[in-house]
Amino acid sequence: MELTFHLGFDPTPYVVILFVCVGLAAFGRVLGIGTQSDAWIRQVNRALVAGEVRRSRALIRLHSRRPDSTPSSVLARLEANALLWEGRFHRALSILDQNAAADAEPPVPEIILRLECLVFDQRAAEARALFGRHAELLRASSIGKADVAVIEGFLALADGDLGRAEEAFRAALPVVPQRDPIARAARFGLAAVAHRQERPAHARRHLALTIADGGDLFIADWAAERWSELFANEAMPHRRRAKPRRRRFGRALRNVGRDLVFGLSVLRLSKRRAANHSFTRAQVSWLVVIDAILIVALRAVDYRPGGGVHVAGIV
Repeated sequence: MELTFHLGFDPTPYVVILFVCVGLAAFGRVLGIGTQSDAWIRQVNRALVAGEVRRSRALIRLHSRRPDSTPSSVLARLEANALLWEGRFHRALSILDQNAAADAEPPVPEIILRLECLVFDQRAAEARALFGRHAELLRASSIGKADVAVIEGFLALADGDLGRAEEAFRAALPVVPQRDPIARAARFGLAAVAHRQERPAHARRHLALTIADGGDLFIADWAAERWSELFANEAMPHRRRAKPRRRRFGRALRNVGRDLVFGLSVLRLSKRRAANHSFTRAQVSWLVVIDAILIVALRAVDYRPGGGVHVAGIV
């Protein structure tokens, strides 16, 4: 069966541009275009937020075996951070010590990690001394404001200053998402304050928010232990969240238009957009399917003089 369409214009340039956009977007990851150098770090952080500590460490180990420009100090801090939220404080400090530069001032993220290890390991005196040496730097920095607030909260809690501790924990909550590990630590601190002030309803609420979807985070373990002690007759929130895997391909299909725009930006040699775009497997799969459809369609199209398009196919 043959069909003939008269469009009044030659669509060849538009079809070719669409094909090129899809191709560039689909294979951008393979070619190293459109992938952020720190995309894998975001994957590590997302795993921690989901409470998947072992997965975050596996991602770090996997990346450390690849030839990459990531400095060893950054890899060490990521590994130490994952160990921290696994509850292995001594091991995290050991990694930081092994990678510390003897003649250089430690960066703010490393100071924060050390303080958190000391605080959660209940080494308040050491943490207080370290915080005192770097207090001005930490409070002036834009990095880790929620972490610094939580550290101050637990130090105040160790001193018995419940008012200052509660104020510090509450200051951390608006800065980070609720499921972020440090937000869970702030909630746990608020639960401790509420328990000491004999406010069981508030303690229950904060413990529940710490536990819910907390996965393997040590802070969720601590909260679960306290829940068992204080509210043994009540159902504990679930530690795991079901992953919505079935929605990935549908979401990728909805984003095809955005990916085509990215392909056009690469065609225009737009370096800024190319450096700030990354793809999931589902997105790449849909783009490859569209490319295949375009290839088949191009082979079936015969452009007639005068702008007519003659499509030959089998029905």
